[in-house]
Amino acid sequence: NVRAVPTTCLKMAGARASVFILDGPSVKETPVALGLSGIHEAEILSGLTEGQSVIVNPSPSLATGQKVKP
Repeated sequence: NVRAVPTTCLKMAGARASVFILDGPSVKETPVALGLSGIHEAEILSGLTEGQSVIVNPSPSLATGQKVKP
């Protein structure tokens, strides 16, 4: 199984990548290891498990623990 997310989900800090996932009523920033990446999608090698909901187009001000409405 290959896990991929839209590149708009990624938060990059230098060479480090992370995504925001839903954690109950709030969000959690989760580091991920990237594989192949294209213009629209990036392969996730580790850091996500099947069934986790990833935030698409997160606001730059989004932070771990912030409450969100699904």
